[in-house]
Amino acid sequence: MKFNDYIKETFATLRPSAQFAVIKGYTNRYGEVSNHSILWRVSYENVLKRSLEILKNINVNELTSDALPVSVIKQAQEELVDSFKETLEKGTGNNSNYTNADTYERVLDIEGKPIKGLKLHKADQILHITGVFRQAKVVLVEGNYPVVNSRPKTIAKKKLRKLTPINKWGQYKLTIDRFDSISIDNIEV
Repeated sequence: MKFNDYIKETFATLRPSAQFAVIKGYTNRYGEVSNHSILWRVSYENVLKRSLEILKNINVNELTSDALPVSVIKQAQEELVDSFKETLEKGTGNNSNYTNADTYERVLDIEGKPIKGLKLHKADQILHITGVFRQAKVVLVEGNYPVVNSRPKTIAKKKLRKLTPINKWGQYKLTIDRFDSISIDNIEV
């Protein structure tokens, strides 16, 4: 059985509601190896709503520094608020700034029903576990991260996102060489 088929078959048996999961020995694209405790199949809309409320109430004057003047942080805040609102109004994946339109497809079980929390990258044919809200991360091996020279507004957006739940939102690539094990509902992959 192919790895992707095994994952689909296994995940199709899980209840479709939010669940705690543990991913052990996950290796990211920078070589970092870590263990993750996650809440899987979380509503992106709910995380975005909570993040929007927090973001609207952040006092940008408290975040200023020599590198980030209040005007830049305020502009970053306004752009994030507008983006979050647009996503909530138009639906996930329909934001005008969304760069992954038509990149993924839903994964179906043997009955033709979508498997919640699993999607397939069309070009690479790699499964991704999605709807992930990170609870905890333990780094086992440090990665080799490149130096990035971001613009001040980008830095401000990252700083603001870190203050909201959306910062813990993510996904993981599921290839046989990326992780040691995944445990969900007493099922280990």
